[in-house]
Amino acid sequence: MKKAFYCLMVLLILTTVVSCGTKNPTTTTNNAANTSSNSSSAITYTEDFSYLPAYNGVKSSVSHKPASTAQPLGEATYVIQNVKDTQVFNDYEALLKKDGWTITQEKKVISFSAKKQDHVANISLSIFGSGVILTVQSK
Repeated sequence: MKKAFYCLMVLLILTTVVSCGTKNPTTTTNNAANTSSNSSSAITYTEDFSYLPAYNGVKSSVSHKPASTAQPLGEATYVIQNVKDTQVFNDYEALLKKDGWTITQEKKVISFSAKKQDHVANISLSIFGSGVILTVQSK
């Protein structure tokens, strides 16, 4: 009876210790990825627009057209896998606000525009399979 009690106590203590353990979140801080879910992390910026915060999980743009005299806004397109459009919309809007951008226009889950100093950004989202296509036009 004592052996069973001691085994049960050891099992209970081990279970408690294992379940209370915490993992530190891994964060990526390269120029193209941002960890917006970790509020203490520094904001990182896109490779295409050095003044624009990068959305979490964005490695690099699928396409990029720099601004020109004919087209005053540069354009970059990103594909974000395994995420819902509402999550991208809300998280990216919050990230821009955190970086000091002002939201000037908004169409929920479809697009929004933001401004910071003399920069403007028009962000639009579209569903692509199990992910989202994030299109950014900015100057």
